[in-house]
Amino acid sequence: MANLPKLQRLRDITWTSQQSRLLEHYLQAKALPLGGTAELNKLFKSTVLVTLCYDQTSVRSDKLLALGIAIFARQHVNSGGLIDTSAGAHAENYLSHVCSMHLRLRENAHVPSTNNDPNVYRFGTSAYVSKEELVDFLHEIWHQPLDEENPKLGYRPIICLQHGNAHGHRATWQELGFDPMKMDTNIAMIDSQIIAQQSKLTRNPYAEIEYILDQFNIQPCDSTNCGNAAVYITISSVLCALRKDLYQSPQNPKSKPGEYGQSASKTAQAVVNKRMERPTPAPPIGTEGYCLRCKSDRHCFAECPLYFE
Repeated sequence: MANLPKLQRLRDITWTSQQSRLLEHYLQAKALPLGGTAELNKLFKSTVLVTLCYDQTSVRSDKLLALGIAIFARQHVNSGGLIDTSAGAHAENYLSHVCSMHLRLRENAHVPSTNNDPNVYRFGTSAYVSKEELVDFLHEIWHQPLDEENPKLGYRPIICLQHGNAHGHRATWQELGFDPMKMDTNIAMIDSQIIAQQSKLTRNPYAEIEYILDQFNIQPCDSTNCGNAAVYITISSVLCALRKDLYQSPQNPKSKPGEYGQSASKTAQAVVNKRMERPTPAPPIGTEGYCLRCKSDRHCFAECPLYFE
């Protein structure tokens, strides 16, 4: 990987940064919170935010039934420019770029689970995938070329967002055969609970997603479905990180969530409802393939010569 040393230096900075501030700077297309070279800051602005949410059996914590994924690329908003009023009420112009997916594992489809009912997935269409297809897709997400016409430049950095301590999912990652923390492109693991606490929305470092959303007067629909939950985790974290910019005004100096500042024109619930009513955008993933078997960027795993040996 051509830009591996740069990704490592970037990771050294982001892993020691305050999570809410790191996300705020990413969303606002600002420089790294703890400083960095112009080259690293340029690479940071090309980062992709990926939210993962898991649905597992109650009997075995590592047995994955479905995976909710939400993907956001800041470069797709305002041509990567600095935040201004184009963020919209409750960051609606950001949230409209969030691609969401609900992927159900075929081999575990027989396991009863009301959470996996495709009829309760509100932000797109559920799809059945094999374990190998899911892992291959995750590798494609974590190996996105900086420039599709010049793959030698390397891959884009990834920030992985989850709800709760990432280490709690180690058994799932081991069973799945994919660990985002071990990916060379992964520059940070951030937690929506910590972001809510650091943004001073709550003092509780273990606040549930429903509680966090309630502070923004958002009533989630079927939040136990991991596809929906991935989107709600993304929404809550974006609103927390941008709280000051979205809500602060002379009448609201403490940035209390609500119809204040540039969010005065509508409610946060209206923004979420609109997001549910519209099709999810295409995932911001390059057309270049990535083979998890031989690490080639010239083909996917199904086309790999090793696949047929």
